[in-house]
Amino acid sequence: MIKKIKKISNVGCFYNFNSPNDNTLELKNTNIFYALNGYGKTTITAIFRSLKKNNPDFIVGRNTLNSSDKSEVIFEFGNNENFIFNDSKWRKNGDYLSCKYENLIIFDDDFVNNNIFAEKFEIGHKKSLYKIIFGMDGIILSNKFNELRKNKKEEEKELETIKDKFDLKSYNIDDYIKIETSQLELKKIENMLKKLKKGKLNYKNQTEIKIKESLKILGFLSYDKKGLQEIYKKSINSESHKKAKKEVEKYKEKYFKNKDEAETFIKVGVKNYKEECPFCHKELNDRKDLLEIYKNYFDDSYDDFIKSINKEYESLYSWNIEVDIEKLKNTLKTNETIYEYWSNYIEDFYEIYKTDITKFDFEVIKQKIIEELEQKKQNLNIVIKDENLLLFEKNLKKIYNIVIKYNDSIKKINKQIQDFKDSLKTINVVELEKKENKLIDLKNLFDEEIIGNCLKYKTKISNISKIDKKIETKKKELEEYSKKIIKEYKELINKKLYDIGIDSFELSTIEPSADARAKDAYVEIVIKMLDKNIHLKSYREDEPSFKNSLSRGDKNSLAFAFFLAFLEKKNKKNELIIIFDDPLSSHDENRQDSTAFELRKISAQVKQVIILTHKKGFIECLFRKFKEINTVFFEIDKNINGSGINKLDIKYFLKKDFEKIIDKFNNYLDFGSNELSPGNLLNDIRKLFEDVLYIKYYNRLKTESRPLMQFDTLNDNFFNKDLLLNIKSELIDLANISNDGSHWSVEKLNKEQIKTKIKDAFKVIESI
Repeated sequence: MIKKIKKISNVGCFYNFNSPNDNTLELKNTNIFYALNGYGKTTITAIFRSLKKNNPDFIVGRNTLNSSDKSEVIFEFGNNENFIFNDSKWRKNGDYLSCKYENLIIFDDDFVNNNIFAEKFEIGHKKSLYKIIFGMDGIILSNKFNELRKNKKEEEKELETIKDKFDLKSYNIDDYIKIETSQLELKKIENMLKKLKKGKLNYKNQTEIKIKESLKILGFLSYDKKGLQEIYKKSINSESHKKAKKEVEKYKEKYFKNKDEAETFIKVGVKNYKEECPFCHKELNDRKDLLEIYKNYFDDSYDDFIKSINKEYESLYSWNIEVDIEKLKNTLKTNETIYEYWSNYIEDFYEIYKTDITKFDFEVIKQKIIEELEQKKQNLNIVIKDENLLLFEKNLKKIYNIVIKYNDSIKKINKQIQDFKDSLKTINVVELEKKENKLIDLKNLFDEEIIGNCLKYKTKISNISKIDKKIETKKKELEEYSKKIIKEYKELINKKLYDIGIDSFELSTIEPSADARAKDAYVEIVIKMLDKNIHLKSYREDEPSFKNSLSRGDKNSLAFAFFLAFLEKKNKKNELIIIFDDPLSSHDENRQDSTAFELRKISAQVKQVIILTHKKGFIECLFRKFKEINTVFFEIDKNINGSGINKLDIKYFLKKDFEKIIDKFNNYLDFGSNELSPGNLLNDIRKLFEDVLYIKYYNRLKTESRPLMQFDTLNDNFFNKDLLLNIKSELIDLANISNDGSHWSVEKLNKEQIKTKIKDAFKVIESI
């Protein structure tokens, strides 16, 4: 369960909301948020949708405008779980969230809009029923031609007269008058005209420009240092090998005629003997020293190591560092010349990465490493410190990194150059003239006469638009349909329709079907209204259809019923967290009591419910339904520091205005609160008596349009009718105070006089 919304920063109108460290804003099983439109309900819903789908786009796209800081959100759940959104990623207790939060279900306009019928219930619409069918108030944007043809023609005739006053070179008049001069800068337009002239010059010189080369990429130093690293790490006992060599030479001289074949003979014998000599069959235990000598002599690692050292020695010795460095310097110098050429043509040109490769002295280090290799050749067992090698590697790495950074900048620059060259391919004189004419038209928008004519033209267009509106229909397609819809589901939807107060129609048929053109499963729906079946696939005007038989409220109620049915069949409901964002916007407000009752039933079945609404009347309805349940009320408030979440004193929130005024007066009598001053006493007394009199004498006053607390109004409605005569003088006295001050100077009242007037007001109210 969500325990607390701890932080919302740089998301929509939430600039920097931080929840207090205490349990003031701790959420419960049922949580009801009240907020005016534009205060952040939809933003909070978008944050929940981002968590549900583990999709950062729903938050990133709502990053607070004009803020350079990234969005950040912290939700504290039970069991010490924290869901944190920052760096455009969701994390759970520090680890990146790797899956969706499936137990979070959101019911709002966006949810309904993506799964709803439109004016035509066609094959595309029928595919959206995968788990359920979501019904929605298929938004029909209908604009018809205005019947006042005569007025329209008169307006059009005057429009043509104004139109003749324009001498446009590029724009058509309808597009031209829509341009907002507040979005234009005269100086900027003049600069663009100058750039256009430069563009013409570029066009003239394009042959030379197109063959001009781009900047060159730096090559890398050619030396491979891996072999050196291995040599520095490795060592071999060369003394034992040298000693064995001398001994073997003695044996070869003494016992063998052909010395060239002796080594092969001995090597095979050493490799294949068991315990005895293969020739004399005597045991060799007493000649272990001889066997050890042979083994040392025939050890290949010694010769291999010598070869490796010689190879690296020759490679390093033959590497001409100065040549490689000079190549780099030549490329840098060449690029500077090329860059200077292109900077005359390309604006906002990227800068070349600045570097100085002359400061790297490889020759001295190279010589030291060669000397160390010579030492190693003399004594393979010697351990040489790798300080020079590390310095050598460090400098090589620095050069490598410099080349990488330099080449990165060159690639960006060359991309600009290529884009510039490509742009020349599309330039022609006619196109340049068109752009110039367009800029001239824009410049003329700053002329006073043109401004006046544009204003007149807009006025005429506005008048014509009001008379002549075209019908638009936006079609909403339904996605995939679930083949699992069965009779029980239809009955469940009809039950939900009944539960939310719908008895004017019911679902008659829900039939899964297939079609070769559709490929996927889809559904046909029939509703029954006044014992007549209406196929939703019909959208004709001359017969009962989905379009003309269901009202907006009916469609919304149908959507809500499908959602309730979806929850009813959901497994493990006790693990679900349900978010309702203004449920009455997707349901007929006249059925709000039934809606509130259904929400109460849902809250008892699921883990947690969060309801967001901007309707005060619905808050009052929810309070009646949820007051005995584990429920907490919040308010989303907004000021210059952005939106924030506060605990809502629901009882005070639901009080009538006159009740709040009476509480304010009592507080003043008891504590002398600064909440009341002589200035606002005037308005409070007036409002108090207006409310009380309207409550008691509504039928008498419902057509009264005059200020109620003026003497003439009181006299005509009450005193002349023999009403309120017992408090006439007190009422007139208070009326004089509560009016515009023509009889009283309320600012002269002190605290005791204010208290007296309040007590007098209470007595008059009780008398009424």
